Amino acid sequence: MSSLSNSEEMSLALVLDPLDRVVTRLSPFGLGVLGASCGYYVAFSYGVGVLMMVLGKEESAHLFGNMVQNPLKIVIGVPMIPVAFVTLEALNIEGR
Repeated sequence: MSSLSNSEEMSLALVLDPLDRVVTRLSPFGLGVLGASCGYYVAFSYGVGVLMMVLGKEESAHLFGNMVQNPLKIVIGVPMIPVAFVTLEALNIEGR
């Protein structure tokens, strides 16, 4: 037996049906944003790791300290490091 009366079930249905339609329409966009955010995070982390391996801890800290004045260099430039690696590998520059 249900603990809700018919009028309570109807009012609950009137609230949940539009909410269900909104969630159904927005969920693909939410998943796209989540996927893009995860991809950006992975690329950024990889770029920071590469810079720290190539330049060393102190020099990379100095570089990031100078980049704080222009944060677009960090936000756009660092994730482009793995993108550049993949693109250069795909171009087959050495003629293998």
